[in-house]
Parts: sequence; structure tokens; C-alpha cells
Amino acid sequence: MRPQVMGQCFHIGDRLIDLGSPIKQIVTAGNRHLVLIDPFARNNRNVYCFDDQGNQIWQIEAAPNVDGLVKDAWIQLFLVDNERVRGRTFSGFEIEIELRNGKMIHGTGGDTK
Repeated sequence: MRPQVMGQCFHIGDRLIDLGSPIKQIVTAGNRHLVLIDPFARNNRNVYCFDDQGNQIWQIEAAPNVDGLVKDAWIQLFLVDNERVRGRTFSGFEIEIELRNGKMIHGTGGDTK
């Protein structure tokens, strides 16, 4: 089941979900739907995971800070396979995201912890 995007809302199952910011991308991995909202509209925790019924499973942990000073933001998601997703940040980090909980696993472009 693919979510239908309408600006800052998406429709999945019988639910219409409004995230309050423009949706930039949705990536589906198995029965999980990762929704990337505009990184400049809210904060650096701008990826949400929903199930097929539209229940929010998690909100991603914050993207790594640049030099500990500037808050980074997620700008793109990549489906590796039905079990793995990677995210790219504005500063160039590319990090694998744990689908169970939205935690960063490992990545390139800098230290993830």
C-alpha cells in the first residue's frame, strides 16, 4: 500500500495524516513508510515512520551536528532493500537508519555519535 501525498498531508489506509510541514519524500520498506518533511520547516528530526494503518511508529533521532554547533537536517532517503534505509543530511552525512526505532546505525561523512 503506497501512501498518497497531498502537500503537507498523506493518505494511508483510511487515514489522512497532516504533519504540518511540506512532505518531500516517502520511502516504503516492507510495511513501514518513512516520511521526510521539509527540513527547513521544522527541525532536524524531520523523518517519521508510519505503519500501513497510519500509526506513527517513531520519529527519527536528530541528525548529527556539524562541529557540535550547527544543527543538521535530513534531506533525502534511500531504500537499500526492504530491511534497510539510508538517509542523507544537508551537511553530507550518509547514515543507515534502523527501521525498528529510527536510530542511526552507521554512516559516512563523519562520526554519527
